Amino acid sequence: MKKKILLLGAGDLMYRSILKLQKENYEVFVVDKKSNSIGFKIADGFKAIDIIDAISITEYAEEIHADCIIAANDAGALAAAVASQKLNLKNVAVTTAQKATDKGLMRKTWQKNNLSQPDFIICDNQKQLKNEIIQFGLPCVLKPCSNWGSKGVSLITKPNDIDFGITFALQNNRNNRFIIERYIDGIELTIEGLVINGNAKILAYSDKEHQQHDRYKV
Repeated sequence: MKKKILLLGAGDLMYRSILKLQKENYEVFVVDKKSNSIGFKIADGFKAIDIIDAISITEYAEEIHADCIIAANDAGALAAAVASQKLNLKNVAVTTAQKATDKGLMRKTWQKNNLSQPDFIICDNQKQLKNEIIQFGLPCVLKPCSNWGSKGVSLITKPNDIDFGITFALQNNRNNRFIIERYIDGIELTIEGLVINGNAKILAYSDKEHQQHDRYKV
């Protein structure tokens, strides 16, 4: 009997992943909040569910008797971990997923383990954001603690940028927590990899191409 994988995400970028998993002899079920997602056309089963909705994902995984839940990107990582824990499926721990998807928790974890990183402060009171930025000093980067794809992230280099940065962050925040980081100019690297039984395997790394823009970089 084929193992059943529940893949969180069914857009263009996941289309080839679905085919690859099926080629490896898995049944692939998918969820995506878009009811016309291209992956629905080729999956063994599908349901229109937001990939951050841990409760609905847990229910669907139980319904199809999934053997594994895979987050296709960081947006679904926490929901995949929560659902897997409830169904006793192998995945990263919920606390690990939280630290990987909340920038504030991530920075604090790195700080606790003495990893090199920019100075930062975390603000959980949006009314104090402006004062916190002014006291922290410029240039800095303002980010919502919880979001992805650089949504709500902006570079603040002068006082006139502060109000825009706050508005942009508020429009894209998910938990009313924000992080202010020291801006460091230079080459930004992205590294993709997997951790298997505690062993890290690097799959790819590259420089990020930055936009020529005063406020947005990636």
